[in-house]
Amino acid sequence: MGDITVLLYEAAARVSATQGRALAAPPFALTRAASLPEAQAALLARTPQVLLLVTRDATDVLAPLVAWVRTHHLPTRVIVLAPQPTVRGATTTLHAGAADYLGLHSGTGAIVSAMKRALVPDDAAPLAPNKTGKDDLISLVSHELRSPLMAINGYLEILQRYHDRISPEKAQDYIKRSLQATGELAYLSDLLVQVLYHETGRMAMTVGPLPLAPIVQAAIAQGELGADKHTVHAHVASALLVRGDALALQQVLRNLLSNAIKYSPEGGTITVTAQGTADDQVCIAVRDEGMGIAPEQMPHLFGRFARLHDVTRWPQIRGTGLGLYICRQLVTAQGGRIWAESVPGQGSTFYVQLPRADARALAPTA
Repeated sequence: MGDITVLLYEAAARVSATQGRALAAPPFALTRAASLPEAQAALLARTPQVLLLVTRDATDVLAPLVAWVRTHHLPTRVIVLAPQPTVRGATTTLHAGAADYLGLHSGTGAIVSAMKRALVPDDAAPLAPNKTGKDDLISLVSHELRSPLMAINGYLEILQRYHDRISPEKAQDYIKRSLQATGELAYLSDLLVQVLYHETGRMAMTVGPLPLAPIVQAAIAQGELGADKHTVHAHVASALLVRGDALALQQVLRNLLSNAIKYSPEGGTITVTAQGTADDQVCIAVRDEGMGIAPEQMPHLFGRFARLHDVTRWPQIRGTGLGLYICRQLVTAQGGRIWAESVPGQGSTFYVQLPRADARALAPTA
């Protein structure tokens, strides 16, 4: 294997002396840039295979740089080294087009491994949107699961390196953030397992009569749902029963509530209502006051890897593009249907319709 050409642009901080020596040694051919014009000139002159970008803000630095690389049709893969890695930073970075995201203080071996991963040949051009099918799922795992993993690693690394200089309050904050990232990792893992179960035909359902109100409350409580920034109201009669699978229905509602929170402004209200219909069905509605969905996106809303927003405009809003796809599969498997209505700029309402159950079905038999 020949030299791997690397451009190091230290926009926010400098790599350590040890890292610098390793990156300047074979098989790497290193060029350094101290400013954006220098980085752009080096990109054009040397066409490096990898750009290592040290930055704190993917929005201000990374996104324009990735756009510039694309405009000039360069094959360079961008890897971000963050002084203080976070879940939001990882999410924004990966959605903005970076090949990987690591903490600045990651070991040299981790950085080298990231560069080698980024240079593995594939059929798609670097920085291009993912292919469909199985490759998309592999890419999703490598990107979405890596975001919380990198955040956890970053917080623990800071605690380990600076434990004697960090206040107890700050240490507790890092621990809290690590636990939140762990919860997100568990949620994403759950989602991916559900995709695999569905696509291998192994999705099992136990459909029967269920009281709806406790399931709605469990879905609200399970995700914690940013209650400090949004208000969630539920209006579901305690006597209302549906025919469904309790765990599957709870997962559907959790996904819909999570989306409502994600796409709503801070201080917005999310409302969950349910009522019986004339044709012996129950219609559950989850309403938000968010950005809404463009009409051209509606036909693709429940497709695999569909996104509700323009990632280039709102890179800070993370998502796998699998939540609504899973919702549709789970609702259909319960004998129901799901759809949405939306006015851009005024919010969206997602509806889940399931067969209504008779109260006598829950009565104990003699």
